[in-house]
Amino acid sequence: MADSLLASTGDFKAQQGQGNSTNLGFQFSGLDVKESIELTDSNYAGGVVLAAPVGMTGIIDWIPKQNRNGKGTFDSVLGGYSTVADPLGSGLTFAIHGFTERADTSAANGNAQDETTQWEISIDLSPQIAPLTAAGASPVFQIAQIIA
Repeated sequence: MADSLLASTGDFKAQQGQGNSTNLGFQFSGLDVKESIELTDSNYAGGVVLAAPVGMTGIIDWIPKQNRNGKGTFDSVLGGYSTVADPLGSGLTFAIHGFTERADTSAANGNAQDETTQWEISIDLSPQIAPLTAAGASPVFQIAQIIA
């Protein structure tokens, strides 16, 4: 994961393959560089990168038990709990809670005896780093560039 400065520099240098006078393409074999606009370190104006071996980091999603099991009905005051797959195809599952209550929506061209349904769609995500056997060790390394 690289800040914007080093991500764009890395993208440029990765494209300098055999057709150029400086062949840098071989240095990027097996790297998967992602840009983060939130990654900064004021001590390193030349840029900063967080690097880790493949498979040493991940994100675990968690859905509350009542959502996983399904409970209640959305068309009630107490509401219902369920899950839904991400429609954008991320592979994640979202928790859903919805409840219906009486409402007077006549001020908004509705009726005095309407019902409104409130919805909550959520997901809890936990970034994880693989544990190492050495105390205090981490598989994530910060690489930074100092401008002299």
